[in-house]
Amino acid sequence: MLKRGQATVFVVLAIIIAISIIFLFALKPKSFVLEPKTDFKEFRQNFEDCIKNKLSYAIVSNNFISQPNLVLAKSYLEDYMNGEAAKCSDVFSEFPNLKITDNPASIKSTIKFDGTEFNDITRIDIEVYYPITISRGEKEEKISKFETGVDL
Repeated sequence: MLKRGQATVFVVLAIIIAISIIFLFALKPKSFVLEPKTDFKEFRQNFEDCIKNKLSYAIVSNNFISQPNLVLAKSYLEDYMNGEAAKCSDVFSEFPNLKITDNPASIKSTIKFDGTEFNDITRIDIEVYYPITISRGEKEEKISKFETGVDL
């Protein structure tokens, strides 16, 4: 009879644990769901990563490499990045909880080389002026300058 009592206690405990786990999942399903991205710093980082990727592509393209001097290369990159920075607005869709207002018509890119000759350059930095207002509830942040760079 002692073994039968132990088996009954074991079965009752197993049932209680199983019911507890079921209630845990049923009552708090949101705790296991990933929250949408809502952080302002994360938005800035994702946007600057996009700009960096676009700059990296522009650097390896034949149009940049074929420029006869750094002045024309700088001008080419700035013009190219003005258009490409506007395409980085695709990042906005990753943040559905944020209200994002922008003005792509006022984008202005500034390129800086760390050398004075093509062979001397080891890094290309970019500063993009792009006024964006981000809000979530009562919090609002205005960002107008994004900076990143590419090591060669």
